[in-house]
Amino acid sequence: MKKLIFFLSILFTSSVVFSQNYKIGVRAGLNYFKLNGDLEQFEESSLESGFHFGINGTYYFNDIFGLRAELLYIQKSSLEEHNGTTYAILGNGGDREVVYGTGSTTLGYTFNTFTVPLTAVINPISKIEVFVGANFEFMVGPTAQGNFDFTDETGTIRYIQTLAYDYNNDTPGGFNSRGGEILLPGDRVLPKSVGAFYYFPDAEKAFRTFDISLTGGLSYFINPGLYVQGRIDYGLFDTTKTQYDYAREDINDDESFIFREDDDRKVGFQVSIGFRF
Repeated sequence: MKKLIFFLSILFTSSVVFSQNYKIGVRAGLNYFKLNGDLEQFEESSLESGFHFGINGTYYFNDIFGLRAELLYIQKSSLEEHNGTTYAILGNGGDREVVYGTGSTTLGYTFNTFTVPLTAVINPISKIEVFVGANFEFMVGPTAQGNFDFTDETGTIRYIQTLAYDYNNDTPGGFNSRGGEILLPGDRVLPKSVGAFYYFPDAEKAFRTFDISLTGGLSYFINPGLYVQGRIDYGLFDTTKTQYDYAREDINDDESFIFREDDDRKVGFQVSIGFRF
């Protein structure tokens, strides 16, 4: 009986100490990201909003220092625009033709990711927490939506084409047959809506599936459980694959794409509200 009481007292004491040192929590909020890299003359990249939510656990070694692990779903978005001198490819296959003119390409990317942030946390003063660490990110289901608005140099050819990209499911030469057709002079016919690999004979991954980013920020505790948080993320790897990262201002004489060696990294910030138990 004494042994049982002793064992239960040790177990109770350990659980109290553990509960004091370990906190679990949830947080959710908005994020703003973009692909940050080299741009062409008429190209712009801007922040787009998304959202995130997930769970976390923190082990505190003392009142000042701890380690935290999280599991988050993050929807990251980025907007790319090209307005100026460009070209259009009329047709797809052996009878295609390249014409030059001016145009506007707008493409909004959406990257659905599962992210595991691992951070060291420091509480320098009451109600303030500072953290720094790394995110380990796994991308699933990248998509993009936009339009290509083109007018050739003579003003004869004018059209708007919808860009509806599902990078994990689109097929080589794929287009949306229900989207209708664009009728051009010279009996040219274009699909009104094209997929991510419409001009590519082979469909491969267009983006890096795994990424690592640096992260850091600050939390302010309204009370011992409720807090607001801001953080900045900076990707360490090139997100886009070179075989799909091509120039929009010019094309090779043999009508093949000019591929770019851009280093496109996901950068942005998050604003969250969270609660820990």
